[in-house]
Amino acid sequence: MPNNAGFISHGAPDIILGNDRALTSWKTLLGPREHFRAVVVISAHWMEKELTLSASPHPETIHDFGGFPEELYRLHYPASGSPPIAMELKEKLTKAGWNTMIDNSRGLDHGVWIPLMAMLPDAGIPVVPISLSRKMGTREMFQFGRDLHDIMGNDLFFLASGGVTHNLFEARFSAGEKARWAEEFDDWTVETVLSGKWNNLIDYRSTAPYGSRNHPTEEHFLPLLAFAGWTSRAQEQSPGISLSVSYRDIAYYCISMTGFLLAPATGDQDPHQEISSPEKPLGG
Repeated sequence: MPNNAGFISHGAPDIILGNDRALTSWKTLLGPREHFRAVVVISAHWMEKELTLSASPHPETIHDFGGFPEELYRLHYPASGSPPIAMELKEKLTKAGWNTMIDNSRGLDHGVWIPLMAMLPDAGIPVVPISLSRKMGTREMFQFGRDLHDIMGNDLFFLASGGVTHNLFEARFSAGEKARWAEEFDDWTVETVLSGKWNNLIDYRSTAPYGSRNHPTEEHFLPLLAFAGWTSRAQEQSPGISLSVSYRDIAYYCISMTGFLLAPATGDQDPHQEISSPEKPLGG
């Protein structure tokens, strides 16, 4: 059984130009690629009124950022899309009660193509992006992740791309100290996810230390909620499944690079890096 899903904190766009250690973890996130028809990605950088799936057959590389080295704007990720898979997912989501739309021209924002450039440098697997919805908060995203798990199957890899922390107002773009308030929130998030305390994660603004400070806006945390919902459902169906931290660091003073990987248990995992006795979400 292949790796099922992953969450990454994608950091700054120019990470792809260097040799940051996070890139190494991204390169191994997918596992054996021959298992997958496509990668389905929810990114913090695409939000619509309704949940929207891209059915572009040849999605463009979107350089949705400014002020970075010219070299970054010359990079392009030539992955194909998959209109049939996008339509298949839309139909199944509609049957599950979700209002979804199709966008036939949406490309790949940097929350999609930059990590995939590390994961799949030859762009050899189709990519199907799914937007966030302005109508959906943390609880709705959690439930969406649960339902998405049930309709996707094992031949699609689910990637959630956001940030465990995302306060650009206080970021410092030079090497140096790390903000304690970001470290405490990162520690809390890791413990909460690994122990399956889903209601605490859903209500992070009231249950976590410095929740609002780490997320002045919520779009970078919402992909983690979709991944958490996916994880909760996967564990219910496959009790031996393993949830681990794929990478941890704080960059630029307060920008978490923490990621998670959901994969079949191998028997040699660190028991402290796996889910144990997660709670069932209230109302989920």
